[in-house]
Formats: sequence, C-alpha cells, structure tokens
Amino acid sequence: MNLTSFRKNDRTRRGTLHRLRNLCCTQLPLLTIAPSIFEYLNDLIPHDAYGMALTSPNGEPYVLYYKNLNPHSMRYVQENTELFLNLKTESHIRWINCPMLPKVGNLLRPDDPYFHSLTYQMIVRQSGLHHTLDLRLERNHVPAGGLTLYRHMSHPFNHQDHRLLEQAGVYIEYALNHQLEDDEDTIESDQALLIVNSQNDLVMMTDAAKELLNLFPIHYEFWEPYKALPKSCYQVINELKYGQQVPKLTLTIPNGILTLRAEWLTAQTATESCIAIHLKRSLPRSLIILKKLEELDLSPQECLVAFSLITGLNKNEILQKLSISPAVFKDCIKAIYQSLDVHSVSELITFASQWTMQKPIKS
Repeated sequence: MNLTSFRKNDRTRRGTLHRLRNLCCTQLPLLTIAPSIFEYLNDLIPHDAYGMALTSPNGEPYVLYYKNLNPHSMRYVQENTELFLNLKTESHIRWINCPMLPKVGNLLRPDDPYFHSLTYQMIVRQSGLHHTLDLRLERNHVPAGGLTLYRHMSHPFNHQDHRLLEQAGVYIEYALNHQLEDDEDTIESDQALLIVNSQNDLVMMTDAAKELLNLFPIHYEFWEPYKALPKSCYQVINELKYGQQVPKLTLTIPNGILTLRAEWLTAQTATESCIAIHLKRSLPRSLIILKKLEELDLSPQECLVAFSLITGLNKNEILQKLSISPAVFKDCIKAIYQSLDVHSVSELITFASQWTMQKPIKS
C-alpha cells in the first residue's frame, strides 16, 4: 500500500470513528443502536458475524444478540438459551465477566474448559468462525457486557484491528453508560397481528408478525426454548386473562422499540374466545434524523452540530456539549446552511421535519 492510499484509508477510519461517536452520543439504548454500531465496526474491522451480550451486576447475561451466524448455530442458541445464562454451566459466556483480562482482545478463550465447551463448539467451530475479537463493556468499572466480532479461518484479526476496536470501545461504552430508556418520541414503522386461542396455541400469524418477532434479540426475558412465541407475548396474554384491561408491553429491540398489546377477539366468557396480539415497531425520531444527516455532504462535526440544533439544543448548550469554540460553531453553521440551502435554524428544523412527517407517538 502506498503512502497516499494509507493516508486516505486513515482519513476514512477517522471519519467512521467520528460517526460512531455521534451515534453513541444520542443517549439511545445500546440495543437500539447496536445494528448501526456494528455497521460502523464492519467498516473499521471487516468481520463475518457478530454478537453482543449485556449482563446484570452479577455477570448473568440478560440480552444475547447475534447476527449472521448460520441457521444451525442460531437455532442452537435459541433452543439452549439456559446454557448461556446459567452461571454454573461451562457454556456460560463468562468471558464478559473477567475483570482481570484485558478489555479488548481474544477473550473468548479464557481457559481450557471454555475452549472445549458447547458454546465454543456450536457458535464458533461449527460456524466456521475460528477467529474472534472481543470487547468487554463496563459500567462504573464493573463488567456489564461485551461484544465479539467473528471471522472465518483464513482471516485472523491483527494488531490494527485490536487498536481500532479499543478506540471504538470508548464510544460504545459511553453509550452504555449514558443511555436513556424511555424518553424518545418515536415514529411508527410497522404493525402486525397474531392470534392465539384460549389455550395459548397459535391460531394465525401474518408474515409481517413473523418479521417483527425475528427482531427480538435472544433475550432471557423474551424467549423460552421450544415455545412458539417469545416469552413477552405470553406475558401480555396472561395479563389479559387475569383481568388487566388491554395490557401493553414496550420492549427495546435492535433498531427500534416494539410494543405488544393483547385484547380479546370475542366475548371473554365464550369457550372459543381468541386473543389478538398487536405488534407495533417504532423508530426513534433522533435516530432517523441522524441517519439522514449522515447521507448529506457534511463532516461528522457539522452533522453533530446540525443534529443538536434539530433536536432542540441552543448555541451555548452545543458549545458546552461538543467542547467547540464559537468560531468553529459559526463555520459549522455556514457549511450546514450552504449544504441544505437553508438560512436559519427554523428553516433547518423545517427541512428536517420532512424525514419524520408522521405525527410522533409515545411508546
């Protein structure tokens, strides 16, 4: 690689890291922005599959989120979730609770028992994904989760990959520590319906409902092995049966928020009564705005200034939050106005409103 190509690639990596920083400063839940995080990580560190786990203070995972594993491995994870969550089993993914190990590196093999465990055999070896690069996430210096990038046998990770994940990890950990769970206006994206009978047997499920259920991460609170539906569906069903009026449950999912609502389809006393579960996926307004801004001809810093203005911050708040000078702010404003052909903050906000024309709904 010549010097010009090296410098160009280095500028590209810096730009990707800046965009990742912008995303992680939105205060959206880490699981919501996880797909976008891994898109940026793939630009920085190409990989064939990835996984993420979030844990409780005792090290027990409550979210397992994998992507691009082969169907056999994915089915194994879904049907044997308890193996990954039971702290007493060798299959438990305890690499994310090893504070004595480095935060970044090949943490998936902390000891021989783990290397020979079902977790390694089923997720790594049988997937053909022999190389891993891991990042442990911490909350107030306490292990709180981690993520893993996987590669096939012929493409091992190198020291540059290690360094890039370490840089990216600073932003990802910031997102974990500053996420807000329920403060977002959202834009309705998809709706679907499924029906069960009074014995909880599945009667009807639309293709749209299948697609929405596939958005569930493998989650201890969500999924029970060998059940037709995620655990949360049965939760709203049981709440309806035991007297709660039209129960509703809101869940954080990759790329958005999923709301489940249950209601009787016929008279509650009838033996043939069925229950409808309405599924609704909503997208955070701020995530839509940020993604649209990134498609424009703006630098990462200009994009973040525009995002801050559109989402309600004033000049002084932006100067403090972004630690920039009034002169830099002025230059960013000039570039934003020229790029979007607007002349004031109000015009900028009006311009951005076209991306979220639907009336926001509270999840």
